[in-house]
Amino acid sequence: MANVPILKGATFSICATAQADELNQAAFEALIFVDCGKIVEHGNLEVTENDVSQGYWGGGWLQHQKGQKDGGTTSVTIGYDPDSTGADALDTAAATELNYAFKIDIGDNPGGTTNTILYYRGLIALPSYQLGNNEAFLNKTFAMMLNQGVIQVDPTGL
Repeated sequence: MANVPILKGATFSICATAQADELNQAAFEALIFVDCGKIVEHGNLEVTENDVSQGYWGGGWLQHQKGQKDGGTTSVTIGYDPDSTGADALDTAAATELNYAFKIDIGDNPGGTTNTILYYRGLIALPSYQLGNNEAFLNKTFAMMLNQGVIQVDPTGL
């Protein structure tokens, strides 16, 4: 059994061009992504589905259906780097109300052909700055609102 990967070698990237429409795997793979550099932490990626239910006269059970999906919110924290093209792309995207594509390369298959890749798309908000004491690192956290679920691409050449 393979070990569960850690994120030690992972990267986080943004496509600097806004993506208005939902993307499939091939469309994500055709995009050019910019590495965002010093990633401190990335929040969870999850999709929830609304519970739509209705009861009927004479029925003993409430009937449930899956409703709309919600990609929810997450965040990414980066170490401040004024020379990072990826960080600049995050700042630019945050100043808009447009959807952008994101890519996480897990870095879990160093001897193979490709790594596990996670693609998703959504809005990014203006950053907050984490300060702290005199030995704290200056970090920026961007809130993200997902408008598309995650597409996972498994590694090849294991």
